[in-house]
Amino acid sequence: MGTGLKPRKRSDAMRRRHFFRSFLGEAVSAIDEVRGRPQFSVDEIGRLPDSILRRMRPVMESQGPYSIEQDRLLLTEKGTTERKAVYTFEAWELDVIARFDGASNLDAIARAHASAQNVDFAVAYQRARSLFVALSSYMVCRPADAHERVKPGS
Repeated sequence: MGTGLKPRKRSDAMRRRHFFRSFLGEAVSAIDEVRGRPQFSVDEIGRLPDSILRRMRPVMESQGPYSIEQDRLLLTEKGTTERKAVYTFEAWELDVIARFDGASNLDAIARAHASAQNVDFAVAYQRARSLFVALSSYMVCRPADAHERVKPGS
């Protein structure tokens, strides 16, 4: 049972607008990979194994075209101050989002959410995981720490 918010697909125009920021990030990642530390991008978060995701500490981002106000995900179009509601969150989603504080990992967030909402841990974890993956795709949140890519079986 995941969130109704689906991960955002990046358009070619979005990719071009963020070229230099992405280029710098890729350059830093390439240096780390040359040093033997495989890296991954935010776009790959949804494909990571739970053993890594459970340790990630989601933190909210304050910059970018998307933001959360009250119970809505808002988009500010480039070149305007007008904001458009993209998604309205349910109460349980707001409970999870409130726990994306950069201090708690997904496992702890799911345990706290399970207790607060009186749901099974597996349901709570799936909720926290899917919401983290979706909000990361909108660049509304991100992992607080860098994580290395792990080869299967290691």
